[in-house]
Amino acid sequence: MEKLSLQFQQHFDASPADVFHAWSDAEAMLQWLVASDDMTTTIHHVDFRVGGTFKFDMKEANGTNHVTDGEYKEIVPDEKIVIVWTCGETHDASLVTVELKPNGSGTDFTLTDQDFESEESMKSHNEGWKGILAHLQKFLA
Repeated sequence: MEKLSLQFQQHFDASPADVFHAWSDAEAMLQWLVASDDMTTTIHHVDFRVGGTFKFDMKEANGTNHVTDGEYKEIVPDEKIVIVWTCGETHDASLVTVELKPNGSGTDFTLTDQDFESEESMKSHNEGWKGILAHLQKFLA
């Protein structure tokens, strides 16, 4: 069976360095890493280096907690981040690739999330990324 994937493309009015910082700094991540306005994020750790790991929770207002952890597989400053992204409830792992390309005074951004085990997992990630990227857009504005 062929593995499923998602891709999001967006333009940010921020430099590649600023977008990269948003993904690499735990304090910055706290400002935008939520899937919806009624969620709060707790970052347990971010060890931003190849082979380093991260773990965070996104808690909904109703108390539902979404635990996510992963490992950084590739990092090219201001250009690319590759992550194994694992959702704690299902233990579904996917491969997330963030690519940054300068465009004028801003950045063309591509996020690819691939290797889903199920359609259900892909749909859940799709909804999550839509919210997360909307919050990232606001953070970088």
